[in-house]
Amino acid sequence: MDGIEALNLLSVDGKRKTKKRTATSLRGVIGSVDIAPSGAVAYVGFEKADKPSEVFRIDMGSGKNSRVTTSDHAGLDESTFVSEELLTLTSSDKKPLSTFWYAKKSQAGERLPVVIVVHGGPESQAQPTFSPVVQYLVAHGYAVATPNVRGSLGYGKSFAHLDDKEKREDSVRDLSEIGTFLAQRPDVDPKRIVLYGGSYGGYLMNWFEGNSTRFKCLVNHAGLTDNWSMWGSTDAAYYWERRNGGPPWERKGPWADQSPSSYAANFKTPMLVTHGEQDFRVPISQAFEIYKLLQRQKVPSR
Repeated sequence: MDGIEALNLLSVDGKRKTKKRTATSLRGVIGSVDIAPSGAVAYVGFEKADKPSEVFRIDMGSGKNSRVTTSDHAGLDESTFVSEELLTLTSSDKKPLSTFWYAKKSQAGERLPVVIVVHGGPESQAQPTFSPVVQYLVAHGYAVATPNVRGSLGYGKSFAHLDDKEKREDSVRDLSEIGTFLAQRPDVDPKRIVLYGGSYGGYLMNWFEGNSTRFKCLVNHAGLTDNWSMWGSTDAAYYWERRNGGPPWERKGPWADQSPSSYAANFKTPMLVTHGEQDFRVPISQAFEIYKLLQRQKVPSR
């Protein structure tokens, strides 16, 4: 539920009806399940926000588990990692939204800067997996939020398609509302909220650049800048057309309205742009393009 997975053992009868359900204590994110030939035990790849992935042995009779691998995790002290807190809110149009919240306990009166990390996809889901980036940011004094706005998986087909084509701006509005929601927390500095996204999340950063000044700055990793130059230069073109409309020679409707380059005259928010040189999904030319547009508008950028 809400990206949090739990492992249960089911005993079924000859008609595959459940006779018995045995809960285990594993609650987080389950990467794999392999049952031994004897059927007596199973080996599970499991992780949590504060526990990097390890293998656990599950007794199929009792449901008891024991950890069977101990990785050194580059010498990092596991006791310093923070776990997630699930926050929920309702959007302005009555859609349920959620975000995972990561932060060390703040001192009385302390207001933390926040990094909102937006997942890619959009057909993906933020889950409480172990993230070195999240833990690094928290260790250096930031709070981190990882939201699931409309278009995310895990909440049914209808929710996953609430951001298709002309509805894309609704998911963008969700991010703005989550930013407002977090800014109202007593432990948050409302003037230091940063939006960070990669791939599809990076595309949303570029879209925010031309349509909102809600955030202190933006971090765009491998985001799409221009729908037209993107077309034909990636193996994801068909998928992008299906979700956004098109084809690109029809310079109208969602295809045009949701191309960040269309709003270059509005660029104002400082942005950090990063990209992999060999990216085959979103070509690095998209990063050069957004950077050029930012420089033209004299927006602080790197």
